[in-house]
Amino acid sequence: MLKPKKISKSFVLGLTIISAIAIMGIIAPQIAPYDPVEQHLRHRLKGPDANFILGTDYLGRCVASRLLYAIRPSIGLAVTVTLITSITGMSVGIMAGCCKKLDGLLMRVTDCFLAFPGIVAALLCIAITGPGTAGLILALSIPGWPKFARVARSVTRTAMSGLHVETVRSMGAGRLYIIRTCVLPEVWPQITTISAIGVGGKITAIAGLGFLGLGVQPPAPEWGTIMSKGLSTLAVAPHVPLLAGLCIAVTVMGFTLTGEGLRDMVDPHSYKKHLSCPLPEEI
Repeated sequence: MLKPKKISKSFVLGLTIISAIAIMGIIAPQIAPYDPVEQHLRHRLKGPDANFILGTDYLGRCVASRLLYAIRPSIGLAVTVTLITSITGMSVGIMAGCCKKLDGLLMRVTDCFLAFPGIVAALLCIAITGPGTAGLILALSIPGWPKFARVARSVTRTAMSGLHVETVRSMGAGRLYIIRTCVLPEVWPQITTISAIGVGGKITAIAGLGFLGLGVQPPAPEWGTIMSKGLSTLAVAPHVPLLAGLCIAVTVMGFTLTGEGLRDMVDPHSYKKHLSCPLPEEI
């Protein structure tokens, strides 16, 4: 297992941004000034003022309330998809790295998914399931797991070829024990780093599909949908799409900084490895 010497500044900054946004999303019902779907038609397309701190959209809905309520689906779906893809890919990669008989088959399947354009696979899934939350999760999960499988397989093969694994195997340890004590401690830091950066990409993908009308369906607020609806009134109320885009940019930056900080903290070229696999008799 890799032990960092110090906590990265990028990690702290990114985690601070993510925590602040996540807290606002959790307490959105308490801090939002209005209901996100409540219409104030007399105040359509108003700029920021005392009553609507971030203005209103084309239906007179409070932009601040909608942006706050959009945090939950945007980040929640991104984290859900990332968990599904990382766990699936890590399982496939570890299985391929530990079992030579399945290695060829699993990697050829992985290559097929990697060769297929992700956006095409996403659009195909949504065309079959229809727009909505379930279709969105499926559309982003199917093309997302192969990269995790590749990384997990590479790290697993390196760990399995180590002398300490041979020592533990010669003492009668089973495959599951070796995976749990020798492989997972090596694979998990790499997968965690990729996942943290990947959440930002998932947020962008969710916003993109929402922009096309294929993601979270109205009237539920979502940053991509808010930006899409705001483009038609860009000349009159530019604050609507610009604020939605700013939310996406800041959130993606937070996850990117967190992932880069984790990468710096577990960089194998900067920190020494140590024997992380305890012998069976030490358990």
